Amino acid sequence: MNKQYRILLLIILIIIVLSFISSLFIKSTLFKITDDDVSYIGLAAPLSGVESGIGGTMEKAANLFIEELNQSKTFHNRVFKLIPVDSQNTTRGAADAAQQLTKNSEVLAVISYMPSDSVAAASGTYSKAYQQSDLPVLNISSLETGISEGHEWLYSTVFNLTRQTGFIANYVRNVLGKKIITIIHSDSNSGREMERQFTATYAKFGTKIHYTHEFTQAAAPTSIAAIIQKLKEKKDLGTIFFAGDASSAAHFVVDARDAGIKNLIVGTDAIATTGFTEAVAALIEDRGNLSAYTNSMVVSVPLLYDTGGGDSQQFKNIYMEKYGSAPDWVAAYAYDTVKLIVQGITRDIITNSLDKNFSVKAGRNSIKKYLDSLTTPRTAMEGATGKTWFSSAKSRQPRPVQVGIYNGRNIIAAPTQLQPLKSNRSVNYFEELKKGRMLYVNDRFMYKTNVIYTGIELHNITELDMETNRAVLDISIWFRYQGKFDPADIEFLNAIEDIKLDQPLESSENKKISFRLYRFKAPFALDFLDKKFPYGQHLLGLSFHHRKLSRNNVIYVVDVLGMGFDTGVTLKQQLLKRRALNPATGWRIDQAWLSQSLFTTATLGSPVYVGYGTADPDFSRIDYGVLFSEDRLDFRSFVPEEYLIYIGIFGLIGSLAAFLMDRRLRGFFWRSSSWIIRLFFWPLFLLSCGNLLVNGAIRYDLSIYHIQLLVMCYDMCWWVMPATLLVIAMERFMWTPLEQRTKRKVPNVIRHFTAAMVYLFAFCGIVAFVWHQTLTSLMATSGLFAMILGLAVQGNIANVFSGIILNLERPFSIGDWIKINDIDSVNVVDMTWRTIRLETLTSHVVSIPNGRVADSVVVNYSKKGILRIDTLLHVSPKHKPETVNKHIKEAIAGIEGINKVKPPVNVIMGIKPVVNKWVAEYVIRFWVTDWKQQFGIKGKIWNAVWQRFTEEGISFNAVEDPLLLSEGKAVSETQPDIRQLPAMGINRPPAAPVIKNS
Repeated sequence: MNKQYRILLLIILIIIVLSFISSLFIKSTLFKITDDDVSYIGLAAPLSGVESGIGGTMEKAANLFIEELNQSKTFHNRVFKLIPVDSQNTTRGAADAAQQLTKNSEVLAVISYMPSDSVAAASGTYSKAYQQSDLPVLNISSLETGISEGHEWLYSTVFNLTRQTGFIANYVRNVLGKKIITIIHSDSNSGREMERQFTATYAKFGTKIHYTHEFTQAAAPTSIAAIIQKLKEKKDLGTIFFAGDASSAAHFVVDARDAGIKNLIVGTDAIATTGFTEAVAALIEDRGNLSAYTNSMVVSVPLLYDTGGGDSQQFKNIYMEKYGSAPDWVAAYAYDTVKLIVQGITRDIITNSLDKNFSVKAGRNSIKKYLDSLTTPRTAMEGATGKTWFSSAKSRQPRPVQVGIYNGRNIIAAPTQLQPLKSNRSVNYFEELKKGRMLYVNDRFMYKTNVIYTGIELHNITELDMETNRAVLDISIWFRYQGKFDPADIEFLNAIEDIKLDQPLESSENKKISFRLYRFKAPFALDFLDKKFPYGQHLLGLSFHHRKLSRNNVIYVVDVLGMGFDTGVTLKQQLLKRRALNPATGWRIDQAWLSQSLFTTATLGSPVYVGYGTADPDFSRIDYGVLFSEDRLDFRSFVPEEYLIYIGIFGLIGSLAAFLMDRRLRGFFWRSSSWIIRLFFWPLFLLSCGNLLVNGAIRYDLSIYHIQLLVMCYDMCWWVMPATLLVIAMERFMWTPLEQRTKRKVPNVIRHFTAAMVYLFAFCGIVAFVWHQTLTSLMATSGLFAMILGLAVQGNIANVFSGIILNLERPFSIGDWIKINDIDSVNVVDMTWRTIRLETLTSHVVSIPNGRVADSVVVNYSKKGILRIDTLLHVSPKHKPETVNKHIKEAIAGIEGINKVKPPVNVIMGIKPVVNKWVAEYVIRFWVTDWKQQFGIKGKIWNAVWQRFTEEGISFNAVEDPLLLSEGKAVSETQPDIRQLPAMGINRPPAAPVIKNS
């Protein structure tokens, strides 16, 4: 390995070492995560025992949000971690959890699952601990009315237990029509409160509770078994309302079904959890037979995913992709509760720069301040569970209680839901109550709403056109419902053409259930929802609502069973398996969901809207959304921002090294090396800087216009950079070597012209692939301009490029003696990029355009370095050749310089006629190194030969043709015999006039 290569390796090693040191410095300063940079969120939930499923889903959902938060770098270096503590869902367990969490001075807030009994019993044990530490606790378990008022540290994110008990009692009595009721409740305060509320609700309608049994919470399995023995012999149990926690409910359901009690079981949200189904599965031998125990159970629930909006559907999809199982309502509330905590910190950091002097106490105060500010729907936080805002009692404002029915392990929406009447509505309450369309529940009027189970299957996506913002969708839609109305009388909000579903592809009636299936193909507008999606993603799909029936009358919900979501398969997985979007289109599916939302529209005075006397009815809307983006390698999506900075440092140091090499080192080797280093490091630097800028723009929520402008500039750089590298390569590998070979500077016009052409092609690429514009008009305009310019300077351009070719091929050089066509023995004195200058033997200078030279036949006399010169000598043929050659050789032997290269030779070529006479032709051959030397040597040869021949009597005179001698005379001895001519290599001459000898 020579010295140059060793120095180059040393430079590369220095680049790597400096990059590594710089990256370590950046990591230790900007990205170093210490204990002070970690913020903790506590989790107090049952993580062991029968109800461990509740705590398990809470922990998974909370960690899901925290992982997304940490990856987004919202707080720069600050990361969040979850501290899970097992509360075992008991008063003692809750107290132990409180002691552990309050001892940790780094915990910002606590997510808990504490039943009312645990909170009520916390008057002194751990309430003081939370109170003294100013540690806010957000509870996602239903509490009795007023419990959270006595604890300033406690916030309840779920509707209260008293309200939902009255709601489910109303539903069972007036919607399901169940008048015979058996109540099974625990001996806890919450169990007795639920029993009182349920009984009081039934008493309003003049209906008494048939049986009431109380079990001991501390010994639930034994106590419940004793109650089952009493119940299984009774034939008039009616509907059973169970008021207890999830573990007790599991024991009751399993024992009741095993005892042959098949009556309908109704419960609250504690029974609508993963903890309940896992507890049931743990108590039965055949876990696959879970549906035999839970089917048809009716429960009140804070959230049903099939009636949830887009945020809840996206959370469900993310959760399923992460953990492989469907989340329950507890998971969504845990996810939103962590979001509440983080939003409180974020808002304070933005307004008060809390991150510069972060403290846990300030963080806790920030969270409480934020939670206390959520007092109206306008200030509410919107998430997977809807809008979250609190009353003065620090409990979540009432949301519609939803009713679900168990279908195996899954809960689906009940066929009829109750919708609260909004304020400031003009409604004939008496008429609505009389028609059975309205109920009075929990001191407010509510509509009985028919549920339409809706499924959509997207078969194919064609004609995806981003310029016109449309796509053609091949779709099947089906409805499963109860009632006498047309669910297919719908209006598509983003349909480009009017769509009417006339004749169903399939139709059936089964008891009270009707089914309709439709299929159609139509164009739909893209990006139809009023939501902001991540940059680079677009939305396709459809959105519709009933034309006439408002949300008071019908509500569209997702057909979880018909869509196959109960099997754990997401909508995105179904679309990918079906290849609904052809990969050849250059787009890929990122997300997909089917959700229900609210749509408000003006009636424009139309009286057709049923159930409303208002000008702006609300409709149940179905949104089928598919997020898609360009199917290309997105560096930002899989390379963390921290590593982008390290890559940028590496690219910057390498680029600086190439710059310094050009300043300090010379020669072709170093020019080549620095260019190759640029070729490697420039793309790394551009890749890093561009992605960091785009990430920053997205993080700071710049407008789509500014982000697109930034991305466009970034994409343009990927065309300018290789063009610049190519221009540098042309300078280093073409123009500079050409100048060194020709010893002449290449004109700047050539350099600038070729560079301009390279950048012109780069500009065309930008127009076509970055601006997505056709090049037809641009090429036509530039072509016309180029044609005019070309016609004007075509001769000069031809001469210049011919000059480049001549300098590259080098058929001759300055100083060479050449022959060009008929111009012989000229010396090349100058070569420019347009002409060649030649000097003749008479010292005249001739300029010839390069274009003519390139098309001419060129003989280079100087190319080999040694030139052979032949000079002819005519002698009278009467002399013997041997004698003539001898005298020639002796005459030229003494000439100075003739033997310098190699000895000369002389031979006879034969006899030839010259003006009807004959001469003997001799060739004297010698060699020179300079073409011009021949002229002096030729003169010396002639002088030496003439002098010698004169002395020896050798004549230069020609003789007459021997054939023309007098007839009968013998051939003179001074003339050659005609018969000897062929032997001498001479053909018989043509006939000539007879010339007599004088």
